[in-house]
Amino acid sequence: MRSIPIIAIVFAGALACRPQPVKTDTTPLPTAEQLLESLRADNQRKNLRALGRVTYYGDEGRVRLKAVLLAERPGRFRIETLSPLEQPVDVMACDGDALWLLSQGRLRTGEATPQNIARLLPLSMKASEVVDTLLGGVPTSDRFDPVKVERIEDTDRLALELTSNLDERVWLRVDPTARVVEEMRLFATNGSERVHVKFEDFEATPGGRPLPRSMEIRMDGLDVRIKLTEADVDVPLDASLFALAVPDGVTAEPL
Repeated sequence: MRSIPIIAIVFAGALACRPQPVKTDTTPLPTAEQLLESLRADNQRKNLRALGRVTYYGDEGRVRLKAVLLAERPGRFRIETLSPLEQPVDVMACDGDALWLLSQGRLRTGEATPQNIARLLPLSMKASEVVDTLLGGVPTSDRFDPVKVERIEDTDRLALELTSNLDERVWLRVDPTARVVEEMRLFATNGSERVHVKFEDFEATPGGRPLPRSMEIRMDGLDVRIKLTEADVDVPLDASLFALAVPDGVTAEPL
């Protein structure tokens, strides 16, 4: 008779340890168009002004830099890397079409192609993709059309897929409750993954949805991490910040 309570406890513990069935979410899914419209409506930040730390791992090992980051939709940005004394080292400015790179006393200019942008960041991304990434990962280019949405297994997250008429593809991991992008994957026309971005450390901003303070970007063997230490959104930014004048005694060279 003394063993009965022990047997009961063991039996109850065995039942508690049995795998519990995963509840199936029966909430109707939004269409791909509805989900993208919702993301865009809740992420209408026009620009960003931030200080941050950029760390990247590549063939040369780990490189850590302080940086000033400016971004404005649809494709304007400016990035200044700083010395330990917080003096500008390299400056890249882009007005959406043209690109300027001032480094080691040389000013080079050319088209804002992914190859030219990669000379500093190093991120082989289009200008609009750089801006979208810094502002939270919601694609704004009209060259992409939403085509599919589905649930990610064993999570409450949604996967949204977009494609372009050039066979480019974008995959997004979306938190439908917070209405933010947690992960973004960009695929080239041949189907290979071009860029993989994870967004973390979301923080509320005035008049909009949370802004990610941390980004991890992987591409072509590089691992780039951006941590925003100070950030302001929707602030006045002069258009002159997104171009570089030729300094005295310097001749502009083509990129």
